[in-house]
Amino acid sequence: MTKQSRPENGNAWTNVLHQPTELAREAFASLRTKCGPYFEEVQNYVIAEPQKALLSAVAVGYVLRVLPVVRIASTLLRIAAALAVPAAVVFGGARVLRKVDRSHNEAT
Repeated sequence: MTKQSRPENGNAWTNVLHQPTELAREAFASLRTKCGPYFEEVQNYVIAEPQKALLSAVAVGYVLRVLPVVRIASTLLRIAAALAVPAAVVFGGARVLRKVDRSHNEAT
């Protein structure tokens, strides 16, 4: 994001909300950079062995269809929601301790 396109005041989330298209472009470019070699490897595998690739795709599709994906996802979401509050408390406590430590070090 360019410095001129950002609002002068506000935090990072405000800046993200003001430039969603630029954020999407940056995320896609980052994804392409990180996953490019893997994508090329998969393409080469499909070209070299199309029967195995097709059979693998069908098998993965069948397993995903048979597994209770929605139930698994909802269970993971419930666990994450239950752990979010304690994690926020620990994170907040760590930040408070850091600020107290900084102010104590500045005072001495």
